[in-house]
Parts: sequence; structure tokens; C-alpha cells
Amino acid sequence: MSGNLLLDWAIIAISFFNAILLLWLGFTVLLNSDRRSPGIWVAGAGLLLGAAFFVSHTAIVGRGVITLGVASTIFWWTIAMVPAIILPFAWYAIMLWYAGYWNDPQSDLRRRQRPLLLLTSGGLIVGLLSLAAGMVLLAVPAPFYTPCAPSSAGQLLEFPCWPLATRSTSSCALACRWMRCAALARRAA
Repeated sequence: MSGNLLLDWAIIAISFFNAILLLWLGFTVLLNSDRRSPGIWVAGAGLLLGAAFFVSHTAIVGRGVITLGVASTIFWWTIAMVPAIILPFAWYAIMLWYAGYWNDPQSDLRRRQRPLLLLTSGGLIVGLLSLAAGMVLLAVPAPFYTPCAPSSAGQLLEFPCWPLATRSTSSCALACRWMRCAALARRAA
């Protein structure tokens, strides 16, 4: 970590607090809601996914990437990246549910948001598939692996998969943020 004891303690404490808080909020939403509609289930699951992200963040920060080992690092990064890919899309779906997207099949909101929903669904699928491909390629041991000279097809394919996952995640997150604002602005009007 950083070597500064107070800074390291603060980072771990905040990450652990966020994990507990999101876990509590997720279970509170799921167990105390009066109406168990799909939007409530997605919102509760999103909060639990956020808790999974912060649990993995706490594990990675608490032990450090170097001391975790390769298998543990792959496991905790996978736990962290799945919520990072899914949560922006889930939040967009919740905002569409709140704005009434699924209530009327002929509404203007549905006509405007349908192509964007299909686009972000494709981004979600590409992000999850590229994450899965990256995880498989990282988990497959390569004989004579050196970082500068890839020695197998696994390392040759490993390089394009991670940027694809991170690009699709960030572009999907930005697109979902813009689209949920557009959906809510139409509902207010």
C-alpha cells in the first residue's frame, strides 16, 4: 500500500464501511418494500452488487495486489469488475422503470429510449464477454511467460480483451448516465 499507516487505515475503513452500508441498504430495500416490482428487485440487487464491489476493494487494498498472488488477484478483480460493468446499466434500467418505460408500449419515452437501451444492452454484453475472455486468458498458465514477449495465443489475445472491457464499461457508464437523465427530464416535463 502507500506506507503511510493512517492513510492505509482510512482507505480500508472507508471501503469496509461502504461495503457494510451497501449490504445493509440492499437487504433493507429487498426485505422492507411493500411492492415487490421488478424495479425494486433490480434496485436491491444493484445495492448488493455495490457491496460486492467494496468487499473486493477492501480485500485488494487490505492485502495489496503483490501479496495476494495471481489466483487471488484474478478472483478479487473479477468480483470487482462484474459490478463495475453491470451497475451503470442497472441504474439506467431503474430510471427507465421509474419514468414509466414499460407501462405503455406506444409512449414517446419508449420510442426515444428503445435504440439507446438496445445499444447499452449490447455494450453490457460486450463488456461481460470481454471480461470473461480476459479472465480465462489470465487463468490459463502460459509456459515461458515474459511480459515483453508473449509466448502463447493466450497472451496475444489478453491485451485486446482488457481495454475492450474497460472501454465498454466506461462508455456504457457515460451513455447510461446521459440516458437516465434524459428519461427523468421527460418525466418531469
